[in-house]
Amino acid sequence: MSSGSSSAGYVAAGLGWGIAVGVAAGMLVIAPAMGTLDFSTSPQSEEAQPEAGASQEARFALSDDVIAQHSTELVANALGGKSVLVLRTHDASTEDVGAVAWLLRTAGASEAGQVTLGEKFTEQESADALSTIIANTLPAGAQLSVDRRAPGTHAGQSLGSVLLKDPATGEPVAPESDRNFVIEALRGGGFIEEAEISGPADAIVVISAGDGGAERSFGTQLLTDMTDELGALGAAAYAAPDENGGFVDTEAGKVSTVLKLAEQLAAK
Repeated sequence: MSSGSSSAGYVAAGLGWGIAVGVAAGMLVIAPAMGTLDFSTSPQSEEAQPEAGASQEARFALSDDVIAQHSTELVANALGGKSVLVLRTHDASTEDVGAVAWLLRTAGASEAGQVTLGEKFTEQESADALSTIIANTLPAGAQLSVDRRAPGTHAGQSLGSVLLKDPATGEPVAPESDRNFVIEALRGGGFIEEAEISGPADAIVVISAGDGGAERSFGTQLLTDMTDELGALGAAAYAAPDENGGFVDTEAGKVSTVLKLAEQLAAK
């Protein structure tokens, strides 16, 4: 086979898997909404609803099983040569964190460490205290937005400056001493529970327990704002077991998280 046809084959295969992931993820997103619709006009239709719901659940489970069986191929070498740090909330599912970490390694990423955020980090009543620590420990050269002052925005700008590499040079944005200073200040304030960091990362994945209801909580907004800023400085993805976090408790959601990081890194 010629190199041209081989490349085309890889592209076609990639597109096929992309469609598979998209279909599975799309079905998972649509499922909850479909479950709330009521088109019943008779007792017979009411009886049919549970059966239809069960059928949909089975289809979604089958789609996710297909993704699970091929997750290794889907992410193969997607993050080769890159380092990724896991930033998790205290209540994030240990199973989800472990599964995402495994998939990151499967994608070729090296581990830059793991940081566990304390309960106070996402509490609205602690936001002013968090902002104060961030402002007082800002590394030299780092900047906090004066137009966007949300605590999550400033948290992302601060943590990104000490946890990420400069995409242009591959060197740490801030020296290790600055990183230790920021992390220890946040730990002392109760905003970080644990931190094991081996070095600056190319990318960060933020994993949380997500929101149980339809309303986006203050904590989720803070984490997504923070993730946006981390992504602006390097590459970052927010992952949670709900719509806001891409359903990370599903195989499609885990794969999508890894591929999202790879896409951002490729664009840098």
